[in-house]
Order: sequence, then structure tokens, then C-alpha cells
Amino acid sequence: MANARSRFWSNILGAVLTVVIAVLANFALGGVSLQLDLTEDQRYTLPDAARRVAARLEDTLTVTAYISEPLPSYLEFVPRALQTRLEEFAAASGGKFQFEFRAPENEPGLAAELEKQTPPIKPYPLADFVQGRQTTGSYYLWMVFRYGEQVASYHLLEMREALAREGEFLRLLPFQIAAKIVKVQNPGAQIGIVSEKKQPPPELAQQLGRDPSDGLAQLREVIGRHLPPPRDVQLKHGTQIPDDIDALIVYKPEGLGEAEVFELDQFLLKGRNVIVLLDNFSIFDVDRVQDWQRGLQTGNMNVRPLQHGLSEWLAHHGIVAGPGVVEDPAASAASVSMNMEVRQDPATQRMVLAPVERRKGLPGLLLLAERDRDRKSTGQFSDASPALAGLGRVCMPFATPLQIDESAIAKQGADADGKPRLKLETLVRTSADAFVRALDKDQLVIWTDGAVNAPDKSTWGSRPLVVQASGRPRSFFLGKKWGEDDRPPRKGPDGTTLPAMPGGPARLDEASAPGQLWVFADSDFCCDYTGLTTRNLSSQEAMAGISLMTAGLVNVLDGMMVGDDLVEIRRPNIKDRSVNTSEIEEVRGSILWWVLGFPSVLLIGFGVVWGIARRVATRISASE
Repeated sequence: MANARSRFWSNILGAVLTVVIAVLANFALGGVSLQLDLTEDQRYTLPDAARRVAARLEDTLTVTAYISEPLPSYLEFVPRALQTRLEEFAAASGGKFQFEFRAPENEPGLAAELEKQTPPIKPYPLADFVQGRQTTGSYYLWMVFRYGEQVASYHLLEMREALAREGEFLRLLPFQIAAKIVKVQNPGAQIGIVSEKKQPPPELAQQLGRDPSDGLAQLREVIGRHLPPPRDVQLKHGTQIPDDIDALIVYKPEGLGEAEVFELDQFLLKGRNVIVLLDNFSIFDVDRVQDWQRGLQTGNMNVRPLQHGLSEWLAHHGIVAGPGVVEDPAASAASVSMNMEVRQDPATQRMVLAPVERRKGLPGLLLLAERDRDRKSTGQFSDASPALAGLGRVCMPFATPLQIDESAIAKQGADADGKPRLKLETLVRTSADAFVRALDKDQLVIWTDGAVNAPDKSTWGSRPLVVQASGRPRSFFLGKKWGEDDRPPRKGPDGTTLPAMPGGPARLDEASAPGQLWVFADSDFCCDYTGLTTRNLSSQEAMAGISLMTAGLVNVLDGMMVGDDLVEIRRPNIKDRSVNTSEIEEVRGSILWWVLGFPSVLLIGFGVVWGIARRVATRISASE
């Protein structure tokens, strides 16, 4: 009887202790959140730059996530993953970042209200498979950001295939959220674009539209995701650049005269930013669609020479733009195609039909790599700019030859503090095997099957492709006089003198504030029609490189307008994302402790307590 009673109390005490230990363990570990991110770029960890963006909120920002309940089976993780990221932003903001989830299907009248917003918040049809059958439904996947009077929305479907992969979704979310925070915080950050819009051929009007186009629709869309939509700026005939423009993109300039250059010069001297996208030839413009389509068939393209009119002004800032195009056959894109050909099978000696890869060199499509196959730096990218360092591998088609003139920089002199007025940095350059090719009868060679007919090796060398000039330069027009107006005369299209602009500001002979002048040796990389061409050329590497070069341009704009935080967040999205094995070794001890050591200690402790409990129970039963 005593033994039965002893076993009874022993079991009771064991059960109680088990519950107590489980409760204590839950309390002890309840506040512990352990997440190990072993990727080199920490793509599953909220970047420090994203935390800084959230911490700079001055007023309350509210995010409303309009997410359907339920979602398709392959998107069931979205609410949980989205909440994880939003909680991280909320924690970093110090209470200024708030969010809520709403399912429009469950709130009468909400769907009709959302459709009245700008842009309209609507459900999107998505397919799913339920018990082996395909079903189709309409689902909400929106986030709306409200900050004072500013409102910005983001459709999660813009992530495309990344939306269906939880890891990619978590990795991309910080940039998208931070970009919208920055956008609503900076409603006055204004970018201007100077471009010449051309009329599509009448026979292609249905395909390309009937309105004149400069081919920058995609660039405008990408800029508008982070900042207010860019505004068209008129520069021809010496029109003054509006004062509310902070940064100006001069896209493929052509025929700029003294009056237009003067306005650019004065804009830069006000401490503003100018990005010049140069080209010596019109290649992928909308009015030349038929020309480059024919060129894809023959391998030679007729091009129209451009006279941009900026040579002397750029040379004043130490950037010399020459004629021709830059080629680098050792580091250029290739056209790759698979053809079915009759070949002899080495094993059977029979003739069989087999796929054969054909590669054609594209010497004018420069591929610029940050690292070689051994992951060593190529020296083609400078770490001086976070906007471009980290792009990995970009493509610039038919680049303009550039050189740096150190003597021109020295002529700028020093400011009152003794610092040089102008600083030049080459941020992207070709390999050392590049050379300049002059075009014969305006014929551009697109591809080659063999060796390139290159000029003498004495002319080979690395060429700058992206250059940044920053500081307080002197005016290119310093010392020049034009009579009472003290400005170059405005000229019309026919060369006649136009009346002076009334009420112009006082002329600046030197910079009143630091400004930036960026020169890209190519403009085609951000043109809508260039990607179409490289796709027709069957060059995936060129398509990817052109897309990354456009991302670099947007990074430059983000850095100018709102600082480098967005650039820093974006960089892991385009860097090499291999696993860092050295970090695995560093955390191996922690992994072993939590996986093996901690459970072992817990079990040993439980055994000790259990043994003591049994002895106590035995003594109690014995005393009875």
C-alpha cells in the first residue's frame, strides 16, 4: 500500500514539476527572438539604413494594408511576412510608424470607397488550385501610406514573381516601404528632364502610339515610385530653368547653343545638380525604329550623327567628350542563339540532330564588371559613390569617348578656404583593352563573328564612362559680355535673334553653393526601345546590364534628392548574394548551444529536480 501511495505522489509531483518547468521555460524564452541571417548581404535583416529612414519621421505615418482574407494558397504567408517587416519599421520609428490590416471584403462599403481614391485601390484577379481544381478570384494586395496630407500607395503585385517566394518578399520589402516613406516626406523634391520628343513613324503609330515620345516612359515611372514624378523642362532658345527644379537630366542633347548652355551653367552655379546623358549618334530613338530593325538583320545600322553643343562647357569642367564610339571586344556583350544542326555523335559515329550554341560578339555593347570570375575587383567601378558601386555588372551601348583633363580642373583654382573648387571622380570605366572607333559613312557595326578590326594598340586604354564633378566651379561664361543684357542672345530655330527673357536673375560668375555635374557616356541604356533591341539580339546579359545601369542612374537621383539611405537599402538587391561561410563558423557555437547545449542542460536540471522530488515523496510516504 505504501509503495502504491508513494508512486501516486511521485507521479503527481512529477506532473506538477513538468508543468512548472514548462511555464518557467516559456517565461524565460518568451522574449527571446533568435534569427540567424547567414547571407553575405544580410538580405533577411532589416537594413540599418531602413531603420534610419523610419527614425527620421517627425510626425505619425500610418500604413493601411488592404489585404484580402483569405488569399490564394501560394500567398498565405504574405500577411504574416508583411506584419513582420511593418513591426520592425514601427520599432525603429519610436512610435511614429503605425499600421493596420483591413480586408475590404469584410467591411461593407469599403471597396466602393477605395475605388474613388487616386490611384483607385482595386482587387486583382488571381488563379489558385483548390483540391486539384483551378479557381479564380479577385484579391486586394495594397499598402497605402499617409503622412499629413501626403498619400502614396504600393501594389504588392509590382514585385511580380518575388511576391510568391517568402524569402524574396521579405528581402525586397524594406526598400519598397522605405521608398514610400521617403516619397511622402519629400513632396517638393523635383526632378526635371530635358529631352526632345519625336514622332513615331505613321505605320507604327498603332504599336508605339501616336504622340511624340522621347522613349523615357519607364525611367519616369521608376523615378515616380520614390519621388514626385519628373517634370519636362524646356531648355531650347535659352528658356530659364525653373527655380523649383532640384536636379536636371539632360537626355541625349542635340543642337544646344550658347543661350542654352548659359542656362545650364547658371543652374549648376546655384548649387543644383545636372546629369548629362551624352550620345554622338541617334540610334534607338522612336523615329528611327525601322532603321534599327533593319540593322538587326544586316549587322550594320545607319545612324544619324548628333552635335550636342556641350563640348566646350564640359571641357571647362575637365571632361573632354570626343567623336566616335567606344568598343571593348574583350569585355562586351554577346548575341547567343541555339540552332539545331546535324552533328556526328562521337560515341556512335552516327549523324544526329543536336543543339549548337552560336555566339556573336557585340563589340559596341560594353559589359562592365565590378568583379571577375575569382571575385576580385576589376577596378572598373569606384567605391567613391554608393550609387554605382555594388551594381555588379552593367551594360552601356555605343558609348561616347570621354577623357579627364586635369589642367582644366587646376584652372578652376581654389575657394576662400584653399580647397580646390572642383573635384572630379571617375566612377565607372572600361577595361584597359578599350579603343575608339570612328564610324565609316555613319555605319554602326552591331555584331561580328570573328576578330574586330581594331586600331593600333597604342591608342588602347581604359576610358571613363561615368564621371562626377562636384564643388563650386567658376562660370564658363566668366568675363564674357553681350551688351546691356549681359547674357548670350537667344536664337530661334532659323538662327534669328529672339527678344531677351524679361526679369532674369543676376548672373553668377562663380557657384553660390556646391553642386554636382554627372556625365554618362551613353543615353541609350535608359531608353525604352534599347531593351527591345537587345532582346531581339538574343543577349540576356546586355538586357540585364542595361536594367542595372538604369538602376544606377536612379540611385544617383535618389542620392541627390534624399540622401544615400535608399541607395544603401537597394544595394543588397543587386549585389552577389552568396552565403558567407566565415559567418557560419562564427555563429556555429551559438547554434550548437541553442540546438544541443540548452536542451541538454534543461533535461539535466529536470532530472535533478525529478530525483529530489522522488526522494521527498518517498520520505513523505514512509513517515505516514
